Amino acid sequence: MEQLLEALEARNPWWTSGAVSKEFASETKRPEFPKLLDELDEKRITTIYGPRRVGKTTLMYQLIEHLLKKGTEPKRLIYISLEDPSFEFQENLLQKIFELYQKFVIKRPLSESRDRVYVFLDEIHYLDGWEKWLKKYFDMKLPVKFVVSGSSALLLQKGLREFLVGRSMEFKIMPLSFWGYVKIKAAASKKDLSKLETIRKRLNRHPFTITKLHSTVKQDLLEWESHRQFLENCFLEYVERGGFPESFETPNLTRWYEKLTSDMLKKTIFRDITQAYGIKSPKNVERLVLFLAEEGGQTFSTSSISRNLDIDRATLASYLTYLSDAFIISEAPLFAKSSEKRLRSNKKLYITDSGLRNALLLDFDILHKPKLGLVVESIVHNHCKQLFGEAYYWRSASRYEVDVVVSSNGSIIPIEVKYKDKIKKKELRGLARFLRSFNTKTALVVTKGKFGCEQGLVFIPIWLFLLT
Repeated sequence: MEQLLEALEARNPWWTSGAVSKEFASETKRPEFPKLLDELDEKRITTIYGPRRVGKTTLMYQLIEHLLKKGTEPKRLIYISLEDPSFEFQENLLQKIFELYQKFVIKRPLSESRDRVYVFLDEIHYLDGWEKWLKKYFDMKLPVKFVVSGSSALLLQKGLREFLVGRSMEFKIMPLSFWGYVKIKAAASKKDLSKLETIRKRLNRHPFTITKLHSTVKQDLLEWESHRQFLENCFLEYVERGGFPESFETPNLTRWYEKLTSDMLKKTIFRDITQAYGIKSPKNVERLVLFLAEEGGQTFSTSSISRNLDIDRATLASYLTYLSDAFIISEAPLFAKSSEKRLRSNKKLYITDSGLRNALLLDFDILHKPKLGLVVESIVHNHCKQLFGEAYYWRSASRYEVDVVVSSNGSIIPIEVKYKDKIKKKELRGLARFLRSFNTKTALVVTKGKFGCEQGLVFIPIWLFLLT
């Protein structure tokens, strides 16, 4: 028990120093931070989930730092990482920690405490039976606010659904959007973004429609053009490095790719997924990830991948679910009028972050390769999925195709990605066929730099579209 107490004291240095080290709580805040602050006043459990390296732990430290600055007594803030080796192989771990905490830290039972205690439990899904333990303490109505995190959506949501319905508010944290990346980049270079903030707010003032997007951009076109070079440069970096915040702390690209592959292959696949689902052949999961990184953006059936990789079809389907659960891949179903057709049709599969895709393939030269177009398409897909909740693709029986289809306020929005400026009419036949098939009047073409409107097609540069 003494060693456990020493480990707790070491992991909570603010108990004596009264402050969080800047090494753990960076000054740059994610867009989700204000919402998480508001949740601190709520009784319900706050659940933060998302992939590794996305900044969940940093958010927890930033919340602790905020509470300390607001005057919260340091010993009423406790942080525990459930993947910390110091806490491994401990039976009834949280029970022991709470007993030690009450006896030696706050020196009174929680039931007698007048002030709220904030308990931060990082990567909680590593603890067997976490959901039962959390429900037990939550239902005791103690003056305790729980903030928990995890890197497995499936395991977290299963526990929340079975034991903590109505007791938790969930926050999904993904790699930074392009706008999030731009803001950090601007802050680092001390670039004033106030004018860009103003026109971006106008861009996002109304419900998303293609015509409103075009008219709003046209209204502020001169202002947009003044920021063009900076945004184009940011976009090229975003393609190459991806949206994980730690990228800014690792300027060397080789070192950054090493960090990403270490976490996603060694930790996510060979530890997280393998342990969670009892996988006997993690090497096959690794082969699948590398295959999808190389071929992502194309339509696949499980049977075709099964043949390519010589993996049993049912096993492969499970692997795809696990990788989606771990936020490594994202699926785009077929856009169809019939839900039955949508379910049984092939899907497009993407790696969820361009930097991760490049790191997995050690692709240091993606900006000059033919597959750049597919990588840009994956960025548009991931952006649309975050923006609209779901993103589809469309393909007709005669194999006409549209890269991305979304729905906004009851309207269908077809989007074709052409990362170039000289676009031939025949390259947009898929959009033309879609407009006729679904009786839709406008479509969006995401380009390298072209802006304009021609016969119902709105052309918009990628660096501008990603600011929506």
